[in-house]
Amino acid sequence: MTMGPYGKGRRFQDEPYTSRWQRLVDDHPEILAASTCQYLAYETVDPQLWTAAGYAVVRVDTRGTGDKPDHL
Repeated sequence: MTMGPYGKGRRFQDEPYTSRWQRLVDDHPEILAASTCQYLAYETVDPQLWTAAGYAVVRVDTRGTGDKPDHL
């Protein structure tokens, strides 16, 4: 289970994290062989890797820190 202020819909590969993503891929290219990283978000586990290993993955997105107004 992870919880944080970073949007669950924002992929690690996309801005503003692109430079961090590129560093990760440069330092550990083997991660792309094991997963598409399609659901990998900043500071979270990769759900494709963990669920394939039999784990459940829960992502809690804290209120009031995302792109939508609090009343939605």
